[in-house]
Amino acid sequence: MKPLCPAYTVGSSVTPGETTAPSETTAPGETPTPGPAVLPSTQPNDIPMVATANVLTVDATQTTDADNKVFKTVTEALAYAKTMNSHASESDRIEISIVPGIYREQINVDSDYITLRKAEGTNGDVLLTWYYGIGYQYYSVGTNGYYSKTAYDTNKAAGTVANVGVATWGAATSINANDFYAKDIIFENSFNRYMTEEEIDDGVYASPKDGGVYTDTGDKPARTADSNVYGSNFTERAAAMAIQNFDRIAFYNCQFLSNQDTLYTGGKAGRIYFRDCTIEGQTDYIFGGNTCVFDNCDFNWAGFADATKGGHVTACKNSSSNFGYLLYGGRVNAASTSGGQFTQGDFGRPWGGNDSPTAAIGVKINNLSNETAAINANGWANWSTLAKESKYYEYGTLDANGNRIDLS
Repeated sequence: MKPLCPAYTVGSSVTPGETTAPSETTAPGETPTPGPAVLPSTQPNDIPMVATANVLTVDATQTTDADNKVFKTVTEALAYAKTMNSHASESDRIEISIVPGIYREQINVDSDYITLRKAEGTNGDVLLTWYYGIGYQYYSVGTNGYYSKTAYDTNKAAGTVANVGVATWGAATSINANDFYAKDIIFENSFNRYMTEEEIDDGVYASPKDGGVYTDTGDKPARTADSNVYGSNFTERAAAMAIQNFDRIAFYNCQFLSNQDTLYTGGKAGRIYFRDCTIEGQTDYIFGGNTCVFDNCDFNWAGFADATKGGHVTACKNSSSNFGYLLYGGRVNAASTSGGQFTQGDFGRPWGGNDSPTAAIGVKINNLSNETAAINANGWANWSTLAKESKYYEYGTLDANGNRIDLS
């Protein structure tokens, strides 16, 4: 059974100890309107099992052996998966079982019915990570704005970076397919977190503001092996995950880590489900459209090494007639990053103007280290449109002690 259907089914309670959902939701500045007495009490099924013949293994410590369906990289496994069947139905699903390790590669899933999951019975984390960020050029960026081995070899030999900017906020992983599932995977963009030898080797170069390849930014700080890119002056858009306009996509117990624009959710018509996930960032770190349910997820402030600046959990921009974001249960917290500084932020600001539908129901707001709440008393922020005009809803919010509070 697919994890998403036209009528979403989510977890069994809104707040601890309760079994019924609120009977009304309230937008900032508006009066309550009637709602359903009870939300559905069953959650989507976990990811389905697949036939052994449809399981590929990825292990960074091994040499690729396609005859035995073992691959060194996720990219190689995805390329092989494309050749296995027509990807036309659930029976064609391919599972890519990933042995814990660090996989530094820009990943594009463009076949339907693919599952990425941590290999069962293994210990440790599966980290899928990449380092592109807006404002910088690299040897390896192809003409389409994504990684190209040919571009890397050619441009490095010539000693010049590619004359093109990165596409889709430098997304480390992109989903361009229907019926994609992931379980127990960490998706990261390291750009705002730490430097890597691979980024240095890729000739990372700050694009100039005048005459550079970006129309809205330039003259960013140089990035070297000694740069503290967790500092606020290095912050730029760098997506860990970009999901385009595809349908029936689900993540279970996954993490999405970056700072600005961590998780892009596409535009319209798609349905995406997140269960027991952690999404971490600072500025508009869940952004885009489609219908997205965040069921019992953690929303973490990434913070900065050198500054206390507020942020926005969401920046919804729907293309009307779709349902937007639902934050259902879960918690808002500070990240556990060593040396991080944190301050209050808000649930979201309206990237889509008055078409930014976002609801927070039964979300717990934990305290920061200074004992202030992780979400400020306003709850939401204005942008080009006032929050109260932006289809924002909030109900059953809890403080760190489990007491009901009203941020409407």
